[in-house]
Amino acid sequence: MKQLFAILLGAFTLSAAPITTDIHERAYRNRPLSDAQKESNRKKSKIRARIEHVFGFMSQSMKGFYLRYIGRRRNAAAIGLINLIYNLARYEQIVRLKLLPRIAA
Repeated sequence: MKQLFAILLGAFTLSAAPITTDIHERAYRNRPLSDAQKESNRKKSKIRARIEHVFGFMSQSMKGFYLRYIGRRRNAAAIGLINLIYNLARYEQIVRLKLLPRIAA
């Protein structure tokens, strides 16, 4: 019953706000997904996977980002430094693996 209430409340909240939903479509018995729904799910998955890889790297390689600073400014500064470190690590990986496109001179 709690799940049903949460689903109904979530649908009501999304319909009241001027935003689009990024919730995947689901297939049911004897009602497979259409090609448009599959393509929509594929686009949503590509975005979600790229974001989750960043957070996965931060939590696995950088020992997570559990912040216990007092104050919004200190937490914002710590998050900014964590993002900077991630960007530097990603840049090093791109250079090391030679993933940059060649620019014709």
